Amino acid sequence: IVNTICDATDTRQAAIHELAPNVDLVLVIGSQSSGNSQRLRDIAESICGKAYLVDHPTQIDWGWFEGVEKVGITAGASTPSFAIEGMLKALQAGVGIDVANSDAKLFEYKSFAPYKKNVQQTA
Repeated sequence: IVNTICDATDTRQAAIHELAPNVDLVLVIGSQSSGNSQRLRDIAESICGKAYLVDHPTQIDWGWFEGVEKVGITAGASTPSFAIEGMLKALQAGVGIDVANSDAKLFEYKSFAPYKKNVQQTA
């Protein structure tokens, strides 16, 4: 058996196993056609019960956040940084999620680099 999962995919899947049990909802930013993004959503949904895959802020149903106290946010390995940043801005405007000023953890997501100074990094 040969493991063909790339490091970025493997890292994100490991991170979602740590993240999902600690939140009420997981939002996966990525394309519906991305197998990696779909897998992240499936893992998150199996652990926390409420996970959604979106690639644009217009796909967000703000009703998803009713009764939710903690939101986990992750992204597929090939999700461009502009898509992630656009989604984070929409989440801040829509439901007040502010990654830069939260106790969020950073799991090797290089596209979040601008937020590193305000985000607690994992070891």
